[in-house]
Amino acid sequence: MATVGKKKMKAVLKVKTTKELHKKVQAWVNTDPGLKKLFSGYIEYSEDIELDPRKWNPGTLSKALFALIRYELKLLDMSASEIMKDWEKADDKKKKDLVKRMTKSYNDLVKQMQDKCSLALEEVAADKGDNKKGLRDGKAALKRLSDVNVDKVFSTPRTIVMNALMKLDADLDDAEDMLSDEENAKRYNDGKALREKAIKTAQKLIVGASTVFDGDGKDAGAAVAYLTKTAIDIKNNKEANAKLKEFGLMIEKCSKDLQRFTTNVVAFSKMLEDIKKSVADKNIRSAFVPGLVKNVDATKAWIKSGAKVQTDVQNLRKAFTKIEKELK
Repeated sequence: MATVGKKKMKAVLKVKTTKELHKKVQAWVNTDPGLKKLFSGYIEYSEDIELDPRKWNPGTLSKALFALIRYELKLLDMSASEIMKDWEKADDKKKKDLVKRMTKSYNDLVKQMQDKCSLALEEVAADKGDNKKGLRDGKAALKRLSDVNVDKVFSTPRTIVMNALMKLDADLDDAEDMLSDEENAKRYNDGKALREKAIKTAQKLIVGASTVFDGDGKDAGAAVAYLTKTAIDIKNNKEANAKLKEFGLMIEKCSKDLQRFTTNVVAFSKMLEDIKKSVADKNIRSAFVPGLVKNVDATKAWIKSGAKVQTDVQNLRKAFTKIEKELK
């Protein structure tokens, strides 16, 4: 049988940014000029590639690339839906911040889609048989983790929240002392103003810390979860190369570190939400704040879980680089 040579063709992805957005989200983005412009075009990726024409053509490539990035399109809808909820109660200044937040999320997800397409086409072109999926997934998992400082996921927002709560506690204590002197109108009004300012300042700082964590923490958590899934896939691939299977076992050996980290990410996110709600309560008193400080202080040990995962990832990256060279 004659050998069929590879043929040069163009792999093209072109999909509307609103493809997976729910109708309510689509209607919302049209209410703001900045958001409307952001979502008005297409997400695109193209690459010239040589492939076996018996297996591929431009049409099948286009469909395959769309299927590949559909998950990220759904994440885009989820991100927009979350920001839309905050939009309803936001003033003009806050809305500008939300547009920036949406733009960052959009750009990050588009980059993930394009990286995903590039990696997939690289493996399709290489046509490595049973090893190609393991190589592709391993590379993608480590790439996702390299984009996040896992060891700093908790430390930065934790410091911001801790300082905000300590300041809030001191200011509320002073304000409550002034408010107790109802016979002195000036002192009473000063106490009222101090209380309002203290709460607003703390809210702003804590929301900011939460926004930072929503980005880095959730990205890191998703990347770690993907790495764990990669290990399972490699393990279940009976035809995979022995070296690749060794890499899968290396990931498995880190499973306790990875699980501890992802559990902490979820718990830290919930804690931040609880603190935001507590500080938003107009009836909050200084007596309640030490309890919140105690909750944040308890997360100090979690910073170590991020540092441990960072070390694990560095070791995995070194091992994977060697395996990748051997199997290419």
